[in-house]
Amino acid sequence: MNQLIRPMDEKYEEYLHDESRLTGSASTISFPKTEAEVVHIVKAMREAGQPITVQGAKTGISGGAVPYGGHIINMTEMKAVTDLCEQDGIFTLSVEPGCSLLDLHSGLSRRAFATETWRDEAKELLTKLKKTQQLMWAPDPTELSATLGGIAASNAQGVCSRLYGSARDHIKRIRVVTTDAEIWKIERGCYRFNQGEVLLPNGKRLKVDPTIMGYAEQADLIDLFLGSEGMFGVITNLTLELQVQPAELWGICFFFDTEDDALSFVEITDAENKEILNHLAALEYLDKASLAFIQCFKESAAKLRELPDFPSDFAAMVYLEIHSSTGEQAELAAEWLMERAAEAGSDIDTSWAVSGEVEMEKIRAFRHAVPESVNIRIEQLRKHDATIMKLGTDMELPGVPISSLVEMYRKDLDAAGLEGVIFGHISNGHLHVNILPQNGLQYEMGKKLILQWGQSIAEQGGRTTVEHGVGKLKKELFFHTTLPETIEAWRIVKNQLDPVGMWNPGNKLD
Repeated sequence: MNQLIRPMDEKYEEYLHDESRLTGSASTISFPKTEAEVVHIVKAMREAGQPITVQGAKTGISGGAVPYGGHIINMTEMKAVTDLCEQDGIFTLSVEPGCSLLDLHSGLSRRAFATETWRDEAKELLTKLKKTQQLMWAPDPTELSATLGGIAASNAQGVCSRLYGSARDHIKRIRVVTTDAEIWKIERGCYRFNQGEVLLPNGKRLKVDPTIMGYAEQADLIDLFLGSEGMFGVITNLTLELQVQPAELWGICFFFDTEDDALSFVEITDAENKEILNHLAALEYLDKASLAFIQCFKESAAKLRELPDFPSDFAAMVYLEIHSSTGEQAELAAEWLMERAAEAGSDIDTSWAVSGEVEMEKIRAFRHAVPESVNIRIEQLRKHDATIMKLGTDMELPGVPISSLVEMYRKDLDAAGLEGVIFGHISNGHLHVNILPQNGLQYEMGKKLILQWGQSIAEQGGRTTVEHGVGKLKKELFFHTTLPETIEAWRIVKNQLDPVGMWNPGNKLD
């Protein structure tokens, strides 16, 4: 076995699981550092008849990076920023898939990257960039250790998706190594569906109706890969579209004595003032159980210790971010939001208000502490019952009062006697419910409850998986709530792009 492809042994045990706590198995593992090495590995695995599971930082919670036999190709060593371009005033940055979101943010903030291998023109552009306004990549998933490849594979969103959308909205180009070890360069706008088919980079044609899969009639091929959970190939490079960072970044937390008051404020905020909404980037919700978990977690997290304490009797918190080009716009938005919060019953004197990236990152860490603290609690429970795993939803139901959605979750949790926390991107009804089963029986009850919710949301036209992916843990939900013709369309794409079933066995369809 060559140096690139290593036999699995105890020192690689951590690569058999991800944040979902699901554990798999593999025969071999590799950590390529170049695209040429990826091609070599894919050829070797194809000849050996071995499937490949693609991994990044393993931050996913649906088991997508957990291997089901065969080979693991871990992309975290391919982490370079490789190029910078400008066209018509728009900057793009090319990165390898192992680059973390944290490293990307840091490089953009400092306007500094390792440029030894860059073109001279790219180096000159970086000098120019240092004299311009601050640029950013808009998607901002809360897990900063996530890799860009993983973010693309799941089409992750983040707290500011309300204003900026998902990752695929900000990716212009990808390079992909396919089952045949070919390198495909897929640029947005170059490969569009027309009458149910699209020309592929290898000259063949993919025939499927993209509308059945939830895409537009003239969908772009790149969007099949972004969000496909690594089922069609491994991304080796991504070209990201950058944009000017708003001059004013403000964050506000409002606390409420009752959940009804908080939800009333959200419904007013999310619908009433269209001009204000143009500057509202984030609208996040944390229920009483979420706040209690954070309070427990606060002692062990340095970032959270810097935040002020809040009374334990609050029933909910709503966090908002204002992104605007002028201080006047930000002030008008903040004043309007404070008036609406006061009308909904929030004591404005208890609210938190911060501005600037550094201070806002502390509040974001506060929100991110919810899933982190839930993970810690699940690990504690697993010591007593190893069959328990984290149960979480990633469903979206726009167009209905958010209060009715929360009422459904709350009523069903109480009826089943299950502990749960409700938090997340409350715009468009995209909340996360994490269930904390105390034993194996409650774990099975929680799984059934999620299927029940998924069926209800699907019947009302909502989505049952949005940004966490289907992976291996949500396949039952996917099959239970997805139309047969949609599943068949995904199978057609899988069979045409990966006819030997090489990529990510066990994910979504298998």
